[in-house]
Amino acid sequence: MGVTIQLLGRPRVVPRSGEPYQCRSRKSWALLTYLLLTERPPTRSQLASMLFAEADDPVRALRWGLSEIRRAIGDEGSVDGDPVVLQLPPGAVVDVDVVSRGAWADAVALPGLGAELLEGMTVRGAATFDSWLLSPQRHVAAAS
Repeated sequence: MGVTIQLLGRPRVVPRSGEPYQCRSRKSWALLTYLLLTERPPTRSQLASMLFAEADDPVRALRWGLSEIRRAIGDEGSVDGDPVVLQLPPGAVVDVDVVSRGAWADAVALPGLGAELLEGMTVRGAATFDSWLLSPQRHVAAAS
């Protein structure tokens, strides 16, 4: 199995090696969640204004967040371009996808089943993201 991305409850990424990777920033978790759950790849300017508008250099802050995601998903995945496209490594498992589209037997085995998407996480200075997050949280709660 490849990398496992857990967004239910306290988020974490567990790579093939088994040693969990913990992003250093809530905005990195927000960025990863947004890239995983949006229907269309967002532009860099959209991401910068949604998550990093208060930074001295929003585009630079976005680049740092994207590099954090690259470290988390490993060398077999990628996050690049404009619009930004996230390619997960082969065999990657995202708990939200399992709950929303997978088999119930697989969903029951998830460690975060029943927990809220990005539980208890608030992203300072990202009101647009917080507003967007409400809908996926409700969707995942209903699917759980």
